[in-house]
Amino acid sequence: RCVGAFAYDRERGRFKVFFEPGLIWEHIDFNLDNPLLADVRVRRALTHGINREQMVQQLFAGKQPVSHTYLPTRHPGYPRNDQGLTKYPFDQARARALLQEAGFTAGPDGVMRNAQGQRLSLELGTTAGNRVREQVEQIIQQNLREIGIEVRIQNHPARVFFSEITNRRKFQGMAMYAWVMSPISDCDQLFTSDGIPNEGNGWAGQNYPGYKSAEMDRLCKAASREVDEAKRNQLLNQSVQLFSRDIPALPLYIRASVAAAKPQLQGFTAVQLSG
Repeated sequence: RCVGAFAYDRERGRFKVFFEPGLIWEHIDFNLDNPLLADVRVRRALTHGINREQMVQQLFAGKQPVSHTYLPTRHPGYPRNDQGLTKYPFDQARARALLQEAGFTAGPDGVMRNAQGQRLSLELGTTAGNRVREQVEQIIQQNLREIGIEVRIQNHPARVFFSEITNRRKFQGMAMYAWVMSPISDCDQLFTSDGIPNEGNGWAGQNYPGYKSAEMDRLCKAASREVDEAKRNQLLNQSVQLFSRDIPALPLYIRASVAAAKPQLQGFTAVQLSG
């Protein structure tokens, strides 16, 4: 058996392949120091403006589900039945309305501009040579162009991307990569104020967006210290709900864990791995 997994026969029934949502979260960090991204309405518009459901169908045959917050659904801190999560279905009209609320109007070239005349042009980067991510970039670029947002792609070798671009917060707009979570992962240093890397702390911490929220600080610190599992999960439930409202990073999808077994094998269970 393989609870919650998709299964299908391959090579004329020689074996079955099982896909199950794993613990690796693919996402895009926003640089919140960028004035264009400081307004939550712009971040929400960007999230509404990307057709993530179509993306996972087109690239992964739907086997890697759309993500709605920073914890994968398999994590014990994820709220049951998505309770309390703010979701952003593909909705170009809503995205345009949010941009208008944020003070943007279309310029002569079709790109939205703010009251100061600044074009809504954002850089998106990821690890160069990663074919899947480069395909995702192309989809995002096209989707956002349709609502008046220009996306400029600037990729880097992985060693540069992770040592300089993200760790030292040198990405100007958006950085796409994955976090490998575990069943005990929490949000301390990931989305807390003291987890923002800077020269003063030796570039420690993993809050690359530069997200600052007193309530998120409280929830994440409390969760990291809580020994009672039920109370800890309740704190994490609240943190993922807050994340989904503030959207400091854009959730893309959860990578699938894959297992294969011969059809004749009885009692098979796909084992979840964290890496």
